[in-house]
Amino acid sequence: DADPLYRKAISLASEQDADTAILVASELQSEQRWEDSLPLLEYALSKDKDNPSALMLLGRAYSVAVRFEDAVSVLKTTISKVPKTFMPHYMLGTVYQRMKRIKEAEAEFNDAFKYATDGEKCLLTGQYGFTGLGDAYTTDGRDADALRVYERALSITCEPANKDLQSKLEAARKKAVR
Repeated sequence: DADPLYRKAISLASEQDADTAILVASELQSEQRWEDSLPLLEYALSKDKDNPSALMLLGRAYSVAVRFEDAVSVLKTTISKVPKTFMPHYMLGTVYQRMKRIKEAEAEFNDAFKYATDGEKCLLTGQYGFTGLGDAYTTDGRDADALRVYERALSITCEPANKDLQSKLEAARKKAVR
């Protein structure tokens, strides 16, 4: 059982500098041990309250733990520290999307796009991105909005032959014409 080893790593890291705690927290998250990463991130932020890496990881952990309001608060703080970066905008957009705050999600995805590398733009076309927003707009009967974001997804996708996105776009076009 690995739990004793994880506990020992957490204990040792919580006695070190903020960077060590962040490194261990990041590794814990890569192992899907979200709750275990929280004390280390809180410790790191007690040492360096403006550390963007700790803030990002904390926002991600809160999102996974379905603590959306906490995630929004932390991710907004992250954006204030590093405004011209893709990931905090993208993560905040995904949290808003999960909260069904679609207009705010779209605004964050648009901001994320401004700073995205080509690979990151691929993320923006997925279920947690413009395609997911199109689905939400479709569910709400907002066909013109769905069409607009599906078209955006198709314009930046890494998979232009994506049949699922193509069919959603075609269905949205038909509904928007009515």
